[in-house]
Amino acid sequence: MRADGVPVGGPEALRRRLEQALAVVAALPLADGRPLPDLAAEVTGDPLSLDGTKALPGLVLRALAALRNEPVPRNAQERRALWTACGVYCDAHSSTVLVLGLRPRGTDPLAQTLRIWAEAGQAVVVTLDQISPDRAGVQARSGRVRGGEPLGVGVGAATFGEWMSSSGVCRVGPAVRPWPCCNSWPRRGLSCVTTGISTAKGCVSAAHAMARTGALPWRMGAQDYREALSRVATAPPPGRTTPVPWDGELHEVIAERGVAVHEERVTETLLSDLRAGADAR
Repeated sequence: MRADGVPVGGPEALRRRLEQALAVVAALPLADGRPLPDLAAEVTGDPLSLDGTKALPGLVLRALAALRNEPVPRNAQERRALWTACGVYCDAHSSTVLVLGLRPRGTDPLAQTLRIWAEAGQAVVVTLDQISPDRAGVQARSGRVRGGEPLGVGVGAATFGEWMSSSGVCRVGPAVRPWPCCNSWPRRGLSCVTTGISTAKGCVSAAHAMARTGALPWRMGAQDYREALSRVATAPPPGRTTPVPWDGELHEVIAERGVAVHEERVTETLLSDLRAGADAR
């Protein structure tokens, strides 16, 4: 409660939040299974009240973790797992990943589809459910997958799809970060490199992805930042920066220059890396 703070509306709103949290916990586990929005609408009257990291679902999940003697969920994947364990279905279809050049082995429909589109040099959208590490049938080839968020690199890579012979590009949608896509890659024989944006939020996101998946930074060093500044005329401030594990100088340089370098500003550099890797093979 201290972490969530007192909601707008004061003590009365706080009391309602607690009552709703207790009502949700009391309704679980669900014997028949039900989508999360249905549960939220039935108990609170708002189908979106249990979404994401809001205060109410945070209270509910902490209570459920305590009742089950489990750690409190730390990320979206763990939150979905806890909801599922209580008979609640989370949406795994609206979150999407745009991939290009991935050629997994196997007879799974996803593996076959990805190979077909990779041979055609076209990108394909898959859902979070389809890339679940628990889904059988997809066997990775050895190689390297490059991950990021903005669309520019993926679109640019598609223009030379014939060079994408054994590497892949993974671009995530606005509702999902790269690590759900990358979590199972190391044990499937793939390595991952990730790029982001030279802002406080981008560095934190990249550090999280690296810690979760073993990914390596892609053009995210202090020298990369300095070189990119020459192509940035105007940009918003980067936010408050903190040290990152892959480059001890990066946060100091960003704080000193006070300019955010977004991935779209260095698209040509990233595409050159892809071309060089393809040519080397």
